[in-house]
Amino acid sequence: MISTPEEVISEVAHETVAYRGYLAEQLRNKFHPGEPVAKVLEESASNKLLAIQYKETEEGNFANAMENGQLDEMLRDYCSPEKVNGLKDSSRMPKPGEEWPAGMKSLHKKINHAEARRKKGEEILTVFESFSSLKFARATVADVQGLAEGLIEEIMLSPSTIIDRGRTIDFFNMSGIGLRANKEPFLFVGFIDPRFYTKPDTRAKLDKLHTKGGVAA
Repeated sequence: MISTPEEVISEVAHETVAYRGYLAEQLRNKFHPGEPVAKVLEESASNKLLAIQYKETEEGNFANAMENGQLDEMLRDYCSPEKVNGLKDSSRMPKPGEEWPAGMKSLHKKINHAEARRKKGEEILTVFESFSSLKFARATVADVQGLAEGLIEEIMLSPSTIIDRGRTIDFFNMSGIGLRANKEPFLFVGFIDPRFYTKPDTRAKLDKLHTKGGVAA
């Protein structure tokens, strides 16, 4: 039976709410039980587009959902075709001391993790599970890098969740496949999964990698 457009929209919306819930849970478990970003994710879980700004101050840590004007400005700043092309270009750069492009390396790592969890029979699989077949398709470095760049473009041109943490910024599509970018300069850092969310790299680590002309994994 073919799904109606309304059913497809409903299914996608449910998927978005679900991964935002996973993300909030990861933030509380790995960051802090009172993580403010987690609270905003839950309070605004049904928003079609949700952008969260996180700030650390002397009075404490705060997070808020951006209003329409702020959203428009953020999309212009980071999701224009020019910015997206620049992000794709940076994903072609290898990390210091490595040969593989950063985009290919990050996606390859996610595919390996997904395959390892599948073999263990784990119930909680990653959002990158659907790419596991590449491991058995004799995909070349260029093939996987091409897929990585396609994912970058898809995520950035149609994000559903954005988390601005000051130094880095995370973007997720409606299915929860995400990427992290360094803000200044705007460079690809790596792909991220809301079910296995990790803290952004430290300022010192990012500075060191970017000074050497590479990107963080």
